[in-house]
Amino acid sequence: MKAFLRIVAVALLFLIASVAVNSWRTRSLLRKAQTIHLGDPKHQVRAILGKPVCVFSPGLFNRTERWAYGDRYFLCRPSAEFPFVLSAKLRWFGPDDQDMVVAFDRSGRVVKVRIPERE
Repeated sequence: MKAFLRIVAVALLFLIASVAVNSWRTRSLLRKAQTIHLGDPKHQVRAILGKPVCVFSPGLFNRTERWAYGDRYFLCRPSAEFPFVLSAKLRWFGPDDQDMVVAFDRSGRVVKVRIPERE
């Protein structure tokens, strides 16, 4: 029984540390995004912000390549009614509303930077 409690405690500590690091990383990215300017090349954006969480290639409805930066673990607040479910936001077809997004033209230059407002 003691071994089981230790495993649960270690797993819980790991989860808390992971969420804390992710939150710090997101705040740091939002500060760094203020230094991105229109016309900056991809290599400069990567040097400032690092590797994006997701890259969305140009498609039928969006002609720009978009790099999404945001929380790696984005769990929404639980619902107020039973069964109190946590819902996760997935980036299947495009960036999430809370993602910071850098859009590039065909020559690989920044054409738009979207920085979401955080609470």
